[in-house]
Amino acid sequence: MIIAPITKEQKEKIDKEVKLFIGIPHNHDEMKNDFRRSLERMKSYIGGKWYLNHQGIDSYVNDNGWVIHFEQEFPIEIARNNICNLAKDNGFTHVMMIDSDMLFEFDLPYRLLLHNVECVAPLMKVRYPDQNQFFRYAHFHYKDDNVYPVFYTDAFKGLISEKDVFSGTGCILFKTEILDKIKFPYFKFVIEYLDKYNKIMIGEDAYFGIQLVKNNIITHIDTNIILGHLAVFPIPFEIFYQNSTALKLNYRGEKCR
Repeated sequence: MIIAPITKEQKEKIDKEVKLFIGIPHNHDEMKNDFRRSLERMKSYIGGKWYLNHQGIDSYVNDNGWVIHFEQEFPIEIARNNICNLAKDNGFTHVMMIDSDMLFEFDLPYRLLLHNVECVAPLMKVRYPDQNQFFRYAHFHYKDDNVYPVFYTDAFKGLISEKDVFSGTGCILFKTEILDKIKFPYFKFVIEYLDKYNKIMIGEDAYFGIQLVKNNIITHIDTNIILGHLAVFPIPFEIFYQNSTALKLNYRGEKCR
């Protein structure tokens, strides 16, 4: 399927109306080359001159007021919370969070911003190579205090908008105002004890997504945009499930064949 390019008029309208904070929870010096190239192409497409920002040597601002910030403080939930707070405290209208192990197209922020919704994410392939990778994406269905993997057997279906689906935050764009609807910290790891000896950890991004669902904030999924993962190492299918954020796992919809 051929996706129509962003028009000049669409880009100019977004540039005029949006003040975007792009947060990358990673050390600038340790980025993968493929991610770095994707980022440079995106910066060139956004345009304008880019300058060092007063926030620090790893924060850049262009003359339209858009910022690309590399948040080095870890663990990861602190980095994500810092990104949200910087955007909120400095009057940015939108946050786009993107991890440094993603591979993406140069016009990614504009494609997501075109939807003009509270929260939107692209399809993101999971980080392990197996026969189902085309069908497995980092999106989940939350219902009755349980989390289930979501399978999309086809891409290019347009925008999927379901109230109980949330996305991983390898790439996600949202209006900064939604942070007023959920409690701080927006991201945190949570340990759930199943019994005296067994426990599971809910990842920081799943915690964020569940808070969105509980507060009736829909995470729209643009299935026309597919991002790849530049994983440092593959995560075997079985390990993914053993360490899942789910309290109980099941398949939603049809299994992939």
